[in-house]
Amino acid sequence: AAGSKVQPGAPLVALSAREFQARLSQARAGQSQAAAQLTKVSADYHRYQRLVKEGAVSPQEFEAMEARYKTALAQLSQAQAQVQDAATMEQYTVVRAPRSGVVAERRAAVGDLAQPGQTLLTLYDPGDIQVEGEVNDEYRSHLKPGMTVGLTVPAAGYEGEVVLKEIFPISAAQSRTFKVRTEKLFAPNLIPGMFARLTIPLGKTRGILIPKAAVRQVGQLPMAEVLVADQPRLQLLELGRQKGDQVEVLSGLRPGDRIIVPPGQ
Repeated sequence: AAGSKVQPGAPLVALSAREFQARLSQARAGQSQAAAQLTKVSADYHRYQRLVKEGAVSPQEFEAMEARYKTALAQLSQAQAQVQDAATMEQYTVVRAPRSGVVAERRAAVGDLAQPGQTLLTLYDPGDIQVEGEVNDEYRSHLKPGMTVGLTVPAAGYEGEVVLKEIFPISAAQSRTFKVRTEKLFAPNLIPGMFARLTIPLGKTRGILIPKAAVRQVGQLPMAEVLVADQPRLQLLELGRQKGDQVEVLSGLRPGDRIIVPPGQ
């Protein structure tokens, strides 16, 4: 079922094996027949070896018997190979996990007819997650393989850092973006297909960050209470980017200003 964890070699899908089991039974019957024939011919062959030395049979008769013996050996070898091939084909009716992982999607149900090349189910390895993203061409000079960028996955509540592995050299003409891919990361709560945001460091600037809890919406205007001569006063703010539980203040505050944060925040 989707979401199930599997280990290497675990059976995932069983295909109908009736046809292959019939082939295997037929091959084993052929092997038994060839073995019985070889037993009979072998006894005659060893008897002819003795008789030709005694002159009881002619060399031509012995050569004919020897040819029958070699044919019986070849037929048994061929029958054994057919049994091995049929047994191998029967094993292919069970699809096993090539590695540990989690079942992401099952696309086949009991009774479905499987076709060559059809995807029966999809696995993913939580320790083999990579992030791909599109970046505007203007930022290409800021990126290089091996650098660390920020990673946010809102649906999983994930925030962290990841290393860039590849920067694709070709840009998309319409969107004027290029693709980047990160190194593998292990995060059990991340699932393939989730929306992720990469944060690229473009340089360091000095700024003011305040707790988001200190911002009050007065109508459509963001404001904060600032202590002026130990008295609170509402101050209009121009806000920038958010970072975790803090928000950037572009204007409205100066370094050293004291703001009031609601209790418990």
